[in-house]
Amino acid sequence: MGDFLWLLGKHAFLLLLFFVLIFSIWGAFLFYTYAYLPQVQKPEINTAAYQFNEVAYQKVLLEWQARDQKLSESLKEEYASPF
Repeated sequence: MGDFLWLLGKHAFLLLLFFVLIFSIWGAFLFYTYAYLPQVQKPEINTAAYQFNEVAYQKVLLEWQARDQKLSESLKEEYASPF
């Protein structure tokens, strides 16, 4: 283990250049993948898959109205003070 560490110490500059090269390649790959490609290749948006479901919306709206009505009824009730 000690010989390995001495070897790294003797060639520290080359090791540093190696790491700079590796991380530069990795950074270029990430830039290409997440910054350049999304601008060049515009994704297709399938609008047929995103249609408004009126029946489901009405069910949710009725549920919200029922909950709101129950809440407003419970707020009107007056309870005896426990103190």
